[in-house]
Parts: sequence; C-alpha cells; structure tokens
Amino acid sequence: MAFDPRLVPEVLWRCPVCGEEESLHVVKKRTGILSSKPAIACRQCNARWEDISGESMTLVEGDEGHQGRRSMAEWSATVYAEKLILNAEKDVDTAVLLRDGEGVIKKVSAAVFPVGRLGGTRSTGRRYLVYTPNFKIPRSSPLPKMQPVDHGELVLTNQRIVFDGNRRVLNMELSHLLSAEVRNHFLELGYGDRKYAFHLGKESPFKWKTYIEAAFQAVQEQRRKPRTPRRTRKKATEEKTTEKNAD
Repeated sequence: MAFDPRLVPEVLWRCPVCGEEESLHVVKKRTGILSSKPAIACRQCNARWEDISGESMTLVEGDEGHQGRRSMAEWSATVYAEKLILNAEKDVDTAVLLRDGEGVIKKVSAAVFPVGRLGGTRSTGRRYLVYTPNFKIPRSSPLPKMQPVDHGELVLTNQRIVFDGNRRVLNMELSHLLSAEVRNHFLELGYGDRKYAFHLGKESPFKWKTYIEAAFQAVQEQRRKPRTPRRTRKKATEEKTTEKNAD
C-alpha cells in the first residue's frame, strides 16, 4: 500500500519550523511535463519538505538550522516538545452554557460515530490502527465504513469536553476522562463505560488529543492543590469584615 502524504499534516499539526498550527499542507513538485511528486509546505513560514515517506522527510526550504533529512520521530519531537498555552476564553460564540470560572480552549464542528462500550468495540469490518506520532506514520489509513450517529460542535473547556449535537448533548468532565486516543482519523474518548469516536473535519485529531491531555493535566494539578480549611476561610472572612467595619 502506498504512503499517503496527507497523513503528515494530520500528525504534524504544528509546523516544526515556525510552530504555526494547522499550517502544513500537501503541494505538488513538478518532476516532468506530466509527472509530479508530493511535497509538504507551511502556509505561514513557507518551509518546504520533499522526499516524503512514512519514516522520514527532507526540509529543502526554510530555517537553515532545521534543513536536511530527519526521521518522522525527530520532526514529531519538535512539534510535541513545545509546551501548550491553554487560553480559556469566556467570550466565545458557542451554544454551550459555561459555568462560573469556565472558558473555551478549543471548539470544532464534529460528527460522532458508534464505537461501543469499554472492553470491546462494535465490529466495523476492519481493525483500528493506533497512531503513535513519535514513531513512523502508518502507510495507509482508510476511514472505516460507518455512519455518524450525530453532528454538532465539540467544545473543550478548562473543566470538561462537551459535544453539543443535533440529537443529544454529551458532557464529559475532564477529571473523569478515562482515555484519549487517535484511531484512523478519529479522536476516540473513553468516558464512563463507553467510548465515543469523533471525526473533526479538517482539524487534526492529534492536535485535539494534545490539547485534551494538557487540559486534563491542568485539572489534575488543580485538584492536587491543598485547600484552605473551612474554619480558616471563615476566620479570614470575619477578619476582613472586622477591618472593613473599623474603617
């Protein structure tokens, strides 16, 4: 099976040279009057890669410090090594009713597909491949022949993941999320006793997986912080009230 270069922008969702998200795309390099070879280019910094395979590719245009042939593991390490900055914004156009202290990190139009309960997946006639960006990219990855059960908007906040569908709303607290994986172009989330597979249109499921993992980690760190005992909080409130009355 031939390697599909369209998988590269999906796995490398951030340009390894300039760091711009969703900027890589497939272009054609002319090799003759009627022949061409695929190349990868960045819309932001104009970096360009050629001689692409599932194992490696060569940067021929762009930052001289990055030029040359490197393995996909090395290019992936550049993309995933940079720490994400999670900006949770309140003023975002979304139908999801936000809680106090909650803000939107990412949102995208999505379709949800049937997967099944944890411990087994519904038969689709083919086996899933789990992508691991730190290794070589799979040679092929056809979409499974399944029909979506709902369409809507997938929203990641600093507290939860919400799928606001036409038929139903799925609400997944980040603190109780069991898994986040990428399988055959799908973002697969494990929550409760079920798995949910989301197709995110043109956005990379690897990008979403990375952001979800970062948001999950932030929630866990917040939960590990020591809380002020109730008596101490009450005493502090009384002291502030006394000071205010004294003024």
